[in-house]
Amino acid sequence: MTLSIRHEQGIESPRTLGWGPFAVLTGALLMLAGLWAPWYRINLPDGFFGGLAGMVAPADGSGGMFQAFAAGIDDLERQGRLQTDAWGVLTYVDIGIAACAAVAVAALVLTFMEHLDRFPTDLVSVTALAAGGLVVLRVANPPGPTGILEILWGPWMCLAGAALVLVGSRMAFRP
Repeated sequence: MTLSIRHEQGIESPRTLGWGPFAVLTGALLMLAGLWAPWYRINLPDGFFGGLAGMVAPADGSGGMFQAFAAGIDDLERQGRLQTDAWGVLTYVDIGIAACAAVAVAALVLTFMEHLDRFPTDLVSVTALAAGGLVVLRVANPPGPTGILEILWGPWMCLAGAALVLVGSRMAFRP
């Protein structure tokens, strides 16, 4: 006994999994994971915060707590820990990238749940291009002075995910 007339009659579902849906899902996950990956590192000159503390603290040396804090920040900067992800530095671009990934996953889910007649290839392709454009915008125009910001691997992960969503959406459900 089966729960579907389609299985009783031996009719196969027209919705089979090819490489396209897997590429869309993998690309969307890469875009989302890339938002938590490090995007930028702040490269300040050695002793920047220590020198700042020396300028701000009183000359009699009574600003010990502030100087210790500045020295601790200098240590963090030397260890490479002054870096941030997309959520920490971008205002609306991160939400746009996450929304594009959500549209791709929602289109995939709605297609396989048979709420859509066919996969919305054009919609998902446009959202992938939009997400890729947002990433390229933030790589070309980083938030803050370009002399002290170093671009890390997070944007490249998001860009690869957007490209994978684009290719996967073009491959998905082709006749």
